[in-house]
Amino acid sequence: MMSPRLLLLPRQVATRLQQQVLSCARPQSTSSETSSSSVDDQQQELRVPPSQMPNMMDIGSRRIFNEEHDIFRESVRKFAREVLKPQQPAFEAAGMPTRKVWEEMGAQGLLGVGLPEEEGGSGGTFKHEAICIEEACYAQVRNSTC
Repeated sequence: MMSPRLLLLPRQVATRLQQQVLSCARPQSTSSETSSSSVDDQQQELRVPPSQMPNMMDIGSRRIFNEEHDIFRESVRKFAREVLKPQQPAFEAAGMPTRKVWEEMGAQGLLGVGLPEEEGGSGGTFKHEAICIEEACYAQVRNSTC
């Protein structure tokens, strides 16, 4: 399970699109249907294909990720854009991020993302690591081990 220290941002356009798709995709239930089938329909997550998103950078467009990954991506994206990106010239000059940035990344749970919590990591998966790398690239941050 991921660390609770993550920043949570408001959902973006993808959530509204998903809600619209869900409301259109659910068939009207009849009295002959069992309650278990309606529960299964509600639990199934429909994700808008990337080709139908208004912007390919919208969160929630890739089916290999789930809602937890989307929330994690939002927090990593915010951190990369608001904290790492403005300090990129200093990273370039020094050849590495500053100690302060490393400490901030640790406080956000962005160091050791793929390590188990018992070993001091965040307890994430390979997908969480991929999200960190993708968002650092999207923010054009180099010399970062997000």
